[in-house]
Amino acid sequence: MKTGASTWAALAAVLFLAAQPAVAGDYDGSKPLICAALVGVSCQANGQCKQDTVEKLNIPQFFWIDAVVPTARSEPPRFRCRPRARPT
Repeated sequence: MKTGASTWAALAAVLFLAAQPAVAGDYDGSKPLICAALVGVSCQANGQCKQDTVEKLNIPQFFWIDAVVPTARSEPPRFRCRPRARPT
C-alpha cells in the first residue's frame, strides 16, 4: 500500500495539533485551586529521602490550595456561601 506525501502531511498536522498544550484561563486566587500529585518525596529526620508514587508513600493524590486563606489541604474546601444580590 502506497502512502502519499499529502497523507503523511495530514497525519503530521493532526499529531501536531493534538500535542499542543491546553491553555488555562487567568487565575485570580478567589477560588481554591485543585492540584494532583503523582510522585512524592518523603524525607526522614536523618536526611534520608525516598521518591515514590503518592499511593506507596500514603500521601493524598489530590489537594486544594486556597489563596484567600493561605492554606493547602487534602480535603475539598467547604464552599463559602455568599448572599446573592436580589434583582430590582
